[in-house]
Amino acid sequence: MLHKDQKRILYGWYIVTVTFLILSLSYGIRWSFGIFYNSMAEDFGMNRTMFSLLMSMHMLVFAAGSPIIGLLSDRYDTKYILLFGTIILGSGFIFLSYSNKLWNLYFLYGIWTAIGSCGTGLVPNNLVVASWFKIRRGISIGISSTGTSFGPLFIAPLSTYLLLQYGWRSTFLILSSIILIVLVPTILFLIKHLPNDNSLDLNGQQRQLASTIQINSNNYGIVPKKFYLKEIMNNSIFWTIIFSYFAFSFSYYLVVFHLPIFSLDMGISKMTAAKVLGVTTASGIFGKLLVGLISDKIGRRYPLIIVLFIQTVSLLGFMYGETLETFYISGICLGFSFGGSITLFPLITAEYFRKGTMGKAFGIITLGGSIGASVGPFVGGAAFDLAKSYFPALLVGALISVLALGKLVLRPFPKKLE
Repeated sequence: MLHKDQKRILYGWYIVTVTFLILSLSYGIRWSFGIFYNSMAEDFGMNRTMFSLLMSMHMLVFAAGSPIIGLLSDRYDTKYILLFGTIILGSGFIFLSYSNKLWNLYFLYGIWTAIGSCGTGLVPNNLVVASWFKIRRGISIGISSTGTSFGPLFIAPLSTYLLLQYGWRSTFLILSSIILIVLVPTILFLIKHLPNDNSLDLNGQQRQLASTIQINSNNYGIVPKKFYLKEIMNNSIFWTIIFSYFAFSFSYYLVVFHLPIFSLDMGISKMTAAKVLGVTTASGIFGKLLVGLISDKIGRRYPLIIVLFIQTVSLLGFMYGETLETFYISGICLGFSFGGSITLFPLITAEYFRKGTMGKAFGIITLGGSIGASVGPFVGGAAFDLAKSYFPALLVGALISVLALGKLVLRPFPKKLE
């Protein structure tokens, strides 16, 4: 029979499973949005710049909301933040299925579903998982965040099949119904209140504290409930990490959003284009698991340098590749590198920012990444409409990646919090 402590640590892995499911469905439908370009452009008369602006608005609102979600997660039960985000996201795609004017698209996808995405994104999910683990944070967050890669692997082909059979409106209606029916009861009944961080042992296991045990607040990084923006901004690692996240997100979202359209330009069928997108995002699973595991052993800095280098190489593959095989290889490298980064950034935040500022710090860092994610797709669409090629946008992404890589190589990480 399991001891009470063992039951609690076991439930931490249930939390990992639930957050994996949340991220799979929410990110799957968001990252498959480029598949709908041809059908929606025909109905609304949009060029690629106008369509890209939808994703850019979505990610910009997501960026602005991430620090707010981090702040709320530090103060309130994250369970209800996840529930709120799920309802907003699911209802947004239901409303989208009935849209008949261009401004409806910009409001519903650019603003409404972006707010829902904040509530179901990596910030609240990673904070939930991090609250149940300490030493095993790397692998636990890595497993949970693989949902962002696993989701598009099956939702992109599913969306393509539904699109070909029923059209984009019915596809949005079906996918949003799946999100609401699956996630709302899952969040309500399976996510419990977070454990007290002070009662976690080094394995993330809950322990009973005798009244004679004295808690050294410095060991747990406890600070009063204030924003401490100056403390966050003055952290020597903050600006290095935020620029790195910007570089990763700019290039990844630039490619992922336009990859289905880019593939169709090469004469690839819609279903094959969906498979290319699915393979690209699915390769992030291996990045998250492998990089999370390795970083628990050797630290966070060197794995971050390696995955950023891999991303730079993958961009060169998209710039100069002319075959479907090159797309697959470059996509695998891009997905692997971005997946690794998604695991590393919350881990770095947890190690270098004190409790009471950790959620806010990760929210602001995510803001930097989300700005990159909002600018990337728009730059890609504008570059194609002006130059009839994605090459200039990919070149910008490669240059930004090189700059971030140089900053990481030349600036060592400070000593982490104990």
